[in-house]
Amino acid sequence: MAGVFPDDSHPPIVYPAAVISSSQNPDSQAFVTYLSSPKAKEIFTAQGFTILK
Repeated sequence: MAGVFPDDSHPPIVYPAAVISSSQNPDSQAFVTYLSSPKAKEIFTAQGFTILK
């Protein structure tokens, strides 16, 4: 772990994901969809992430 800081010492850290309009990768939308799947949420939670609703 790199470091742990009090929650009130910084704004929330958010990791957005999207498929950009110029994407040429046919798997990009499937990957973004997977990131919202129950399995991915389980993995994120196990790693200490908070799932936004």
